[in-house]
Amino acid sequence: MSELNVDRNEELYRGDSITMKLIFNKSINFRVLTYEKLADKGELIYAIIKELLDTFLKPHDLEITFDIQNKYLNWKKFKLNDKNLEKVYSLLVKGETLSIYMRDKIKDNDRIIEVMPLISLGISCFDAEPIPEGGEIKRYNELTFLLSEKLFQGNIPLEIQNQITSVFKNIVSILNAVTGSISFDTSVVAPNSSSYLERYYDIHPYHYSNFNDKLRGYFWANWLSSSHIEHLGGRDYVLNYSPCYKTDFITVNGQIGAYIQLTSDINFYDDESLIALRMFLLPVLYFGHQARKNDTFYLGEVHKLVES
Repeated sequence: MSELNVDRNEELYRGDSITMKLIFNKSINFRVLTYEKLADKGELIYAIIKELLDTFLKPHDLEITFDIQNKYLNWKKFKLNDKNLEKVYSLLVKGETLSIYMRDKIKDNDRIIEVMPLISLGISCFDAEPIPEGGEIKRYNELTFLLSEKLFQGNIPLEIQNQITSVFKNIVSILNAVTGSISFDTSVVAPNSSSYLERYYDIHPYHYSNFNDKLRGYFWANWLSSSHIEHLGGRDYVLNYSPCYKTDFITVNGQIGAYIQLTSDINFYDDESLIALRMFLLPVLYFGHQARKNDTFYLGEVHKLVES
């Protein structure tokens, strides 16, 4: 069930004696994945970061920290302020950034950890030089963003939804994305993290042969590449048979993709609509080679899956 809190111990142990309780809150979140080289697009990436922070962070009084991994694989932590943003800009323009992750300060005490940030923004640029040698990692770049329901008393306003969908479609276009999604769940979205469907089937994102052909799950909103559309039966089929409230065809880098949105309001979509969406997207969903299930989630997680 999409809202089912799967039975798993909600406590995390530190050492041998201290027991911590994990608290999950839903967020409106999105992922945008691309095969584009981003190391030489520092100005563009910085403009995206600034737009997201100016649009969604300014209305809230939050202390933000960010971690930057440079091309030498070293991490540095900063507080978000104008001076440190200039450092981010400099690293991006020089092509010396592998990964950036920003979030509000983690709040916990001796017994409770708030797992979900109130806001987070992440981006990977793993094609920055020098690329680490060895391994079989199939590199892609990803931009992720989330806003917690706690910022809006548990109900995401339509104005925020419209801003998110508009920014999402713009990022899909300028990054030449091959896939992307918007959801309302407890996923801690971050670059190169797994979706709930991937966790369920014990799939690591790097196991995909090609994101042009397969999706990472079924979400409230999904970006379909021209290849996804072809595998589903073509544009007419998507337009006429998609169970979604909205279908927008958008040209990205000369190819026609589709933005499909399940309902008019992200606060309201149920298992029945998700089942219909899953069936529609089945030809482009990836379940791994063994389809081995790993349906254990932390108590309190809301995963929006209809696999059982």
